[in-house]
Amino acid sequence: MDVAAERGTRPPIRAALVRFWTRLRLLRAPVPLTGPRALNTEAPPARSAWPAAFLEALASEATENLELLRRRRRPRSRRPAPST
Repeated sequence: MDVAAERGTRPPIRAALVRFWTRLRLLRAPVPLTGPRALNTEAPPARSAWPAAFLEALASEATENLELLRRRRRPRSRRPAPST
């Protein structure tokens, strides 16, 4: 799980990438998904292999964040139906 996302902090490079991509209009909104696993030292060095690694990391991060949202969702209390 993305510990930085749970704490509400992200490394500066990730925030800078999101701002840069938004400014270039690659993103319509500042979505905080950056595929950090594709930015680490274990990322493939070949240019041709990196896009696939980035997209896989991005998909993994999105799945993790979705799971985090599901865990944080509070159950809604049911209101009784209005009597007529």
